[in-house]
Amino acid sequence: MTTHSVADRSGFVHELLLHTSTAEMVELVVAFARDGVAAAEPTLLAVRPEIATVVRDTVEPAPHLAVLPPVGQPGRPASDLRATDALLAGYMATAPR
Repeated sequence: MTTHSVADRSGFVHELLLHTSTAEMVELVVAFARDGVAAAEPTLLAVRPEIATVVRDTVEPAPHLAVLPPVGQPGRPASDLRATDALLAGYMATAPR
């Protein structure tokens, strides 16, 4: 895995995470969430329930950390984009500023 700094960017940053096991996914997502909480930056995770449970049990609660369910159906990218758009719009309408 390679990492890079996003300090020079403004606006929303979308990170793509490629992993080979659930354990690796947990390790990387928890680190990402902790970094977001430590920086007091809005951090939104859309992860499977088992990953969400580990994040909630491991990372300190923060008003700018949101853990949402994933959106996706194999072979349905247009539906996924609409569902994700609706999910994010709902989150943004109620997210702390």
